[in-house]
Amino acid sequence: MRDKATKHLKQTKREFEKDIAANCKKNPKGFFKYANFKSKAHKSVIRLRNSEGQLAGKDEENAKILNNFFSSVFTNEDDAPELILNQSSGFLYGEPSEDPIQMADAEAETLLSNIEITEEQVEALLSKVDPNKSNISECIHPRVLKECAKSLAFPITKIFKMSLKTATVPPQWTRADITALHKGGSRHDPKKFRPISITSLLCRILETIVKTSATQHFDDEDYISDKQHGFRSRRSCLTNLLINLEEITRLIDEGHAVDQIYLDFQKAFDKVPHQKLLLKLRRAGIAGNVLSWIESFLSNRYQRVKINGKFSSWRKVLSGVPQGSVLGPLLFILYINDLPCNTKNTSPSIFADDTKVNGKVDTKEESEAIQYDLDALESWSDIWQLKFNLDKCHVLHFGGKNQRRDYHLCNTALSHVTEEKDLGVVISEDMKAEKNVARNVKKADKILGMIRRTFSYMNKDMLQQLIKVFIRPHLEYAQQAWSPHLKKDISLLESVQRRATKLLDSIAPLCYEERLKFLNLYSIEDRLKRGDMILMYRIMNDDLNIKRELLFPVLKETSTRGHHLKIDLGKPAHLDVRRNFFSQRVIIPWNELPQYVAESCSIDSFKFNYDKWCGKISN
Repeated sequence: MRDKATKHLKQTKREFEKDIAANCKKNPKGFFKYANFKSKAHKSVIRLRNSEGQLAGKDEENAKILNNFFSSVFTNEDDAPELILNQSSGFLYGEPSEDPIQMADAEAETLLSNIEITEEQVEALLSKVDPNKSNISECIHPRVLKECAKSLAFPITKIFKMSLKTATVPPQWTRADITALHKGGSRHDPKKFRPISITSLLCRILETIVKTSATQHFDDEDYISDKQHGFRSRRSCLTNLLINLEEITRLIDEGHAVDQIYLDFQKAFDKVPHQKLLLKLRRAGIAGNVLSWIESFLSNRYQRVKINGKFSSWRKVLSGVPQGSVLGPLLFILYINDLPCNTKNTSPSIFADDTKVNGKVDTKEESEAIQYDLDALESWSDIWQLKFNLDKCHVLHFGGKNQRRDYHLCNTALSHVTEEKDLGVVISEDMKAEKNVARNVKKADKILGMIRRTFSYMNKDMLQQLIKVFIRPHLEYAQQAWSPHLKKDISLLESVQRRATKLLDSIAPLCYEERLKFLNLYSIEDRLKRGDMILMYRIMNDDLNIKRELLFPVLKETSTRGHHLKIDLGKPAHLDVRRNFFSQRVIIPWNELPQYVAESCSIDSFKFNYDKWCGKISN
């Protein structure tokens, strides 16, 4: 009986681990939860220092410390009422202002004052609910909402329509349980945690409907700044990095010196003033019931911190857009939408609140022009009450003839750095990839070790899925931008996948190429080339919301064999930093693609045709 029980336990454990591996793409949280369960070190324990410097012993005390800190960063809008526009001060404060200012961006021509909600629309959203998502206790369980979508669509639609018609958000929807997310650094410091709001799932569904209509309105008006890449359809960290580094590498190759200033805001999402946000929403064309509903959504919010099932007391939320909400990111990028309009001499680039500006600095006058823009951005931050975190604002110098001049912001000299982490990619003065390679290999190795310790059983399908979902994304993240091209760098990236393919004992004695063939995987070197071509296809077919001319100004006119989307080589690059950058290194491989590959009808068709052309798929 003991042997039978042991056998059944092993079989049950094996099936459980198979399910985790099979569903790791849809539910990665399940893998990490199981991995942490089997780990000897549990990092979920939070012990914070109180105002007296002593470590709190109970979860209630830790929750109270975090909630006090999260509440301390809120913005008081009464600090500078005289700075509001004269014509809007009545809307905000009930009285005209004696010192009005002018906004830099344009006003929307059309208004979005009402949103139509259909039962079919609500049913479709309910059917897409992820049953693994967290939800507050007052709401129906996500599994029930998903499985009973057809039956629940009618009453929920009625609730949504009533909420919009009366411009009222139910009190249960304005209360959020805060999960503290550790950002790095000391786990005893409350400043090293970010508040993530867990709100009602029904409210998040209605937020999705409002966001969809508002986004469509902004797109029709072409209202959101082209410099903003965060929280926007068909834009990403990669598009931000590509456009920014395209300009820098081009200027360096032309012999110019370039300075780039990285700017960081203090608790940006938590400090957005509500009334000034409403002013910008009205200027963007949000009016009527929609504007009033958003005001109700932002007003009278309360939050409490949850740690290991224990709660702090409720605290009123005085400012900010909820992190973790659906509508919050859109509201934030709208709030800082006019920030690029204040830069006249530099090229700005924004991803959510991460902002950077760069410009040529061959002369002292060009450096002074950059300083002029920094002064303008400082004035903007004072008016709209988003202060800069000066400890994280840095200057990075590019070019061999760079004079490394000083800049200041808010009467503080900005520190000079030799490298900066930009959207997960390390940008260094020499623009080399080796630091990114070392960093990504370290991350992938950590996950590989976690996989090795977690799974007691492994088969082909499990290993293949785990490598695709957890290993390769770390090795390939934004690789088109940081351009690993040296053999030593590619070999170091390849070494992680080499070790990963040995986790399956039955193929461990085989050579690396045979293991890849058995698992139906590309080598990392081939994956990098394939990633370049996939991105090229998306750019050339306007699948990304960036202008193709920024990277490839001239198409090659040809009547010879091949496809009709060939690119002109242009003038050859002088420096390796430019020669190996994405927009230069991909031209020849792209032009050499056969017509049936380059002119595929869809991205999936392109991937299939490219794999077939490379011999990865047999006829």
